[in-house]
Amino acid sequence: MLILQPRLLSSEDIGLTRVLFSFSFLISTFIPLGSGNLINRYFPVFKDEKSKNHGILGLVFLSVFVGFVFCSLGLLFFADFIKATYQEHAAQFSHFYYLIIPFALINTIIAVFNVYCYALFKSYIPSLLNDIGIKILNILVFVMYYFGYISHSTMVYAYIGTFGLQALILSIYALKIAPFTFIPDFRFIQSLGVGKIYKYLLIFVLASFASYGIRILDSIVLAKYIDLEQVGIYVVIAFIPTFIEAPLNAVEKIVNPKYSYALAANNLALVEEFYKKSCKYLMLIGGALLICIIADIEMVMQFLPAKYSTGLSVVYIMTIGSVINLFTGTNTAIIFNSDNYVAGASILVSILVFSVVINFILIPIWGMNGAALATASATVLYNLAKMIYIHYKFKIHPYSEKSFSILIITLLVAAIAYFFPNIENIYMNLVVKTGCLLVFFSVLLIFTKSFNMNELSFFKK
Repeated sequence: MLILQPRLLSSEDIGLTRVLFSFSFLISTFIPLGSGNLINRYFPVFKDEKSKNHGILGLVFLSVFVGFVFCSLGLLFFADFIKATYQEHAAQFSHFYYLIIPFALINTIIAVFNVYCYALFKSYIPSLLNDIGIKILNILVFVMYYFGYISHSTMVYAYIGTFGLQALILSIYALKIAPFTFIPDFRFIQSLGVGKIYKYLLIFVLASFASYGIRILDSIVLAKYIDLEQVGIYVVIAFIPTFIEAPLNAVEKIVNPKYSYALAANNLALVEEFYKKSCKYLMLIGGALLICIIADIEMVMQFLPAKYSTGLSVVYIMTIGSVINLFTGTNTAIIFNSDNYVAGASILVSILVFSVVINFILIPIWGMNGAALATASATVLYNLAKMIYIHYKFKIHPYSEKSFSILIITLLVAAIAYFFPNIENIYMNLVVKTGCLLVFFSVLLIFTKSFNMNELSFFKK
């Protein structure tokens, strides 16, 4: 996507698709009314094959229906105001504004079935669709548009349609692995305490909105102040540091249900073990990816159209936030799978307010760099706050005796990568320079005994 998308679409079209996705995704966090997180928190309690898990999906989709009606009415009521806000710099977004409603519903369905599959420890297919499948479908749409087989409007509709196909495949897969019912078992739900459940859902409406808002607010605010062409450049460039966070997303999907079961059993020793070991390997993988980005970013930029080089500083700024996100471990899963989710939501909402303020302050001044700085600052502050709270509440932290040596080795090799001269041939630079740096990184880790393959077995527990 990083290389192909800028070749197939204009930066303005990239900006348009991104703003449509970001806006609809943000709305989709409201639609379930927090019920998607009900699966993460309560699935061990609801789990029962005979009763089809007591209709937990039925309860979730009942909430989705109510949330969708209210969100749709809100989007229709504020349509003129929102379209007028973006008319100057993002007129195309205003033109396709009403597509946000079905797009948000599609994103909601995807999110619900993703969480359901992860709760059943069936993460392979959802991850494959999220990480590879949807990107291939998007590329196929963009290729057809590039060669003139479809019009601009059809491209936008087809782009959204690819996510609809993902939602359909996920629903069929979920039905296959664990037949479910859309009829909630209200008697069972009442036995758990309706007030407690609805309190949890209410908190997670705010938490989900805040969580995703922090991640995608930058592109939404950018479109108000700069042209979609510049937003498109920013979106492509800002995508590069997300490679660093990919391992965190994968590990969280694995440990999230594990934390849920461990916390339900009050097994804090197991929680601490997951916390420390997952953080250690996130530091190892994140360190290697950081070295790759620093060593190759200037050469990678040569694969993109020349105008994208204006966003090089965005990569460095956002990389800092991504690295710290990885190096603070799987703290989100611990807080929100425990009884301390109210505190977690409070932290999230506070950071979102900070993010909104700092985005509206920095973007008008520094444009793309302001957006990157605002996003990185919010990410760093959020992760430090979570880590401090977990240490205060559970008396645990994510670091082991080898964490410091991993950090020092990563910083050392990253510094060498930054100052090490590039090889003129792009492909030689990617292979030789990066290869040597990674070998050196691995040797130092092995020499200091910071890496042990046998410890990876904890993921399978």
